[in-house]
Parts: sequence; C-alpha cells; structure tokens
Amino acid sequence: MTEADLAIEAMVRRGLRGRFPNDAVLGEEAGLEGSSNRRWIVDPIDGTANFADGVQVWGTLIALAIDEVPVVGVVSARRSASATRRRGAPAPG
Repeated sequence: MTEADLAIEAMVRRGLRGRFPNDAVLGEEAGLEGSSNRRWIVDPIDGTANFADGVQVWGTLIALAIDEVPVVGVVSARRSASATRRRGAPAPG
C-alpha cells in the first residue's frame, strides 16, 4: 500500500458518495463502508508494486455489484475499458 493508493481510494469514495450517497463502497485499502445492496468495489492502484517502482503497468479498477451480482466494471490503465452485464465490453476502437 502506498500513499497514492490511499489518496486515490479516498478520491473515488468522495466522488461516489457525492453521486450515489446511499451506495456502499468496498475498497481494497479502507474496507467496506455502508450496507446498501448496491456496492461499488474499488482497487485504486492494481499493480501497486509496479506503480511504486515507476513501471507504467498498473491501473484503477472500479465495479458495481447489485445484490452481489456484478453489473458494471471499469478498468483505467493506459486506456479505459468498461463492460456491463449482458452487453459485455465494446470492441476496441
């Protein structure tokens, strides 16, 4: 865990609280906050060792599960990608 992990997760949590105040958030660094059936799952820096070593192979992962079923996932690494339940991810463009 780095200070950047903590700062990014805190930033994501603030953004989610502002937009979806009743939703729960499960973060890799700070654990679970809230008890809604809508739960955001956050990994602020997937690849922390690379990030800390200056290797540009890492990303931020955010997903939404409703009633424990994943419905949306977003990966932001050099490019961003997303997928939704039943629709999958769009073809790279």
